[in-house]
This record gives sequence, C-alpha cells and structure tokens, in this order.
Amino acid sequence: MVARIERAILGLGDIARVHVYRWGDGSAHFHVWFYPRPLGMLEARREMLPLWADLLPEAPKENVANAEAKIATSMAQTN
Repeated sequence: MVARIERAILGLGDIARVHVYRWGDGSAHFHVWFYPRPLGMLEARREMLPLWADLLPEAPKENVANAEAKIATSMAQTN
C-alpha cells in the first residue's frame, strides 16, 4: 500500500522523493504522513522536510484538489 501511494504521488510530476513519516501518540495507534519533496529542493531532505512544510506558503486549494483527484484515480486503478 505504501509503495502504491508513493507511485501515485510521484506520478504528479516535479516530485523528487516521497518521504514517509510515522508519528504516534501512544501504543494504541499511529499516524502515517507522506511528504512529497519537490524537485531541486535539496535543503528539505530527510528530517528537514516536515519543518519546511510548516514554513512554505500553502498551495492553492485548486492545485491541492487536483492533486488529490489524481492520487485517488491512481489508487483506484488495479494493477
């Protein structure tokens, strides 16, 4: 599932890598976050990407909706 999500995000274009982070607030459950690192943004490698995500301007809602739709379509396709 993680690999499929990664491929769907990479399929958006202009994404160098997809970083997967796991944060938990106890042993009952955990949260998995997928952070796409833009091409050329080398300062956002490894543990720095979540920090940059908080500092960068918010993407336009239309762009986010389009990306979500593309990812959903990619995930719905059976391979």
